[in-house]
Amino acid sequence: MIEEELTSMSKIEAFITDHELSFLFVSRPECGVCHAVLPKLKEVLDKFPLIHLGQINAYDVEEVAAGFSIFTVPTLLFFLLMEKNY
Repeated sequence: MIEEELTSMSKIEAFITDHELSFLFVSRPECGVCHAVLPKLKEVLDKFPLIHLGQINAYDVEEVAAGFSIFTVPTLLFFLLMEKNY
């Protein structure tokens, strides 16, 4: 698993488009559930080294809520980019 802190919407969008398999974890510093879920998520993703993990602090990137229709944290989003071969 490759991990990266994402600090803007442009970085989030680039992260998603740059990786065939990407997982976004949106959280806030005071979120107890977020702190409990993240180590478990990392443990699972360690078994899938091709998946890239992007961590987003919802306070630092406020527009992430509107961009992905997020109403609460933690929010976990998985993206799979596939080429269209017709």
